[in-house]
Amino acid sequence: MEYQALAIGLSDGLFAGIQPLLSSYMRLIPSQTVKDAARLLEEHQFHLLLVDIEYLRAIHQSDWLAGIRRIRFVPVIVLSDTPETDCHLAVQLGADICTSSKHPHSMIADLAWAQLRRYTEYNHYISLLETYSKREQQIDLLHYEMRHTARVSSEEIIDGMSLGHGDGMGGSKGHISNKTMYIALNYQEKMEHMNEESANEIAECLLKLETEQNRLRHYVSLWKSGRRRCFGRFTLRDAPGKKPQRGSALF
Repeated sequence: MEYQALAIGLSDGLFAGIQPLLSSYMRLIPSQTVKDAARLLEEHQFHLLLVDIEYLRAIHQSDWLAGIRRIRFVPVIVLSDTPETDCHLAVQLGADICTSSKHPHSMIADLAWAQLRRYTEYNHYISLLETYSKREQQIDLLHYEMRHTARVSSEEIIDGMSLGHGDGMGGSKGHISNKTMYIALNYQEKMEHMNEESANEIAECLLKLETEQNRLRHYVSLWKSGRRRCFGRFTLRDAPGKKPQRGSALF
């Protein structure tokens, strides 16, 4: 899958410095105006936004970012000449990170890659959780198919081939010839080979789904046990605004 990032209002020099560093992770597309950015956001799927707040401030559209955040849930990195004063505003407008546009290009590229990785991994596990029941149904169906694989016996094959056919030597109608027997056995061997291939395909698919389910269950169990360890010793005495007691999870 090719990931795409939209750069909004970045200077030519900044874009030219960052773009090659991100080329192995994502495709960085420039947009010099918010109007162009809005059009691109409607036409394409983006996985990351890089926004120069100095540009938004210059055109008196700092709140444009808030509007985008309401309709897009991708990571937003805001670049600022003065991040120490702009950080609060940027976060309030919907940014995930506010960093200096004067940082080395490699540092900005690393931040972009880290945000993209976190976003895609988060979406992956959210998708797994949302489709958990569907995979359980698929697993049950595959187990059923494994237990009830269709088999055709040699007798059924021979009966089907010999029904209404003689042996060409004046035999009675329905007589089973040696030729018919040979063809039937050969056909059965091919059918068994096909059945084996089909069973292997089912087993391979079943293994993949069950491995995915087991991994997800393991991660959920770790999260649950971690939450219990974290909050299990937290008492009512450790209420907000009070100093945590000795023996609580914060010590």
